[in-house]
Amino acid sequence: MRYLRSARFEKVHEALRRAEAKQNVTEIALQCGFTHMGRFSVEYRKRFGESPSQTLRGYKTIIAVSDCVPAAAQDRAGGQGPSQYSD
Repeated sequence: MRYLRSARFEKVHEALRRAEAKQNVTEIALQCGFTHMGRFSVEYRKRFGESPSQTLRGYKTIIAVSDCVPAAAQDRAGGQGPSQYSD
């Protein structure tokens, strides 16, 4: 039973990623055999780290800019704290 459930989640995940603009989460989930949208959504987020609607719209996890930009650039852009780089 666990295998079939996992297979259905993989199928719905792929279907959401490949969906056309006119399709919605409920339609796709129902086609894949999910009937309780609340439970489906909670389990989907646990498995894939994003909501079904985020997958449908193609959102990706966004890394905070402060994690990617060197401290000196943050300082020039109005960031707080001392820079480890000298200008």
